[in-house]
Amino acid sequence: MKSPAEIRSERVRTLVAPVVPAIAVGLTLANVWIWVAHWLRDRPHLAEVTIIVAVKVVVLLAAAWYIRRVSLAGRVEATGISLVSLVGFTAATTCLITYYNGNGAAQSMPLCIMMPLLAFFFWPQTWHFVVGTLAALVPPLIQLFVTDHSMDDRYMYGQLAAATLVVSVFLYDRVRRANHAIARMAADLEYRAAYDGLTGLHNRSHWFERVTSAYEACQRAGRPASLLFLDIDRFKQHNDQAGHIEGDRLLREVAIVLAEISAADQIVGRFGGDEFIVFLPETEQAMADDLAGRIRAAVARIETAEGALGISVGASQAQPNEDLDQFISRVDRAMFAAKTASRAGIPSRGQPASPQSVSAPVTPD
Repeated sequence: MKSPAEIRSERVRTLVAPVVPAIAVGLTLANVWIWVAHWLRDRPHLAEVTIIVAVKVVVLLAAAWYIRRVSLAGRVEATGISLVSLVGFTAATTCLITYYNGNGAAQSMPLCIMMPLLAFFFWPQTWHFVVGTLAALVPPLIQLFVTDHSMDDRYMYGQLAAATLVVSVFLYDRVRRANHAIARMAADLEYRAAYDGLTGLHNRSHWFERVTSAYEACQRAGRPASLLFLDIDRFKQHNDQAGHIEGDRLLREVAIVLAEISAADQIVGRFGGDEFIVFLPETEQAMADDLAGRIRAAVARIETAEGALGISVGASQAQPNEDLDQFISRVDRAMFAAKTASRAGIPSRGQPASPQSVSAPVTPD
């Protein structure tokens, strides 16, 4: 399953990367329009406004490129800090432009409060939201109180900033909760798609997905690999006599044995019903036989209404150039041979009559 860090990284790749750079380009066009309007109306301080807008356009375009780059790379902290810097820079330069064009807080405050209301959805982490929201609201508030505005203006715009802060916090909290719920649902779906709900082992499709690449790597490098195919003896009889709840318990107990005995690089799966399969990379026949014996001994300690539980095991090392389906089929036949011998009470390879283990024969190339 994905960790919270991986989820945040994926979120900035899929949400911030395609949207925020486009917003930055839109802000660039808006600032060009502000300059054109200032120029057409022949306002004073045209040179100052021109310099600020020119610098702002360059920074916004650079920010659009950089934010897209770091967010596509999944760099959460770099993305968050870039967003905070972009919001703070945009708010500060907006206040400078409105100071020189004579509109003051009447223009800068509405423009600046739009940023936290639009940005609440994109903040990667909570501290980015807090700092970014303050970076958007503090510059117009400073402008409001250090320039020539009436008390009524200050009171009205101060209320507007406070309301913006409250709404932004509420919206961000709703989005954060929704994101957490979606992440939990996604993790649950991902788990259900990859793991067996009863035993917690890899399900058949996910086992194949993991083993195929690992097996092919062993074949290409000429390294050994082995398989164990396991089937619980008389499982239908246990189910019929003791009920499905008892049958589920036996499946879970066997799964625990396999998970505890298998090494970290060995891939254990539930193949279906009461069948299990274990892929053993870097493992030769003798090691596979030894592991099969230890599994049988551990499973025999599981108590049932009829006594100790038995399990039949097929074990084999892969042949050169043998594809995975052929390998599984050969080990599957060995497991059935072990089960047949167990039912007939015939010892195999020096093992007691039940449970049984059979090594799959090597067929000639």
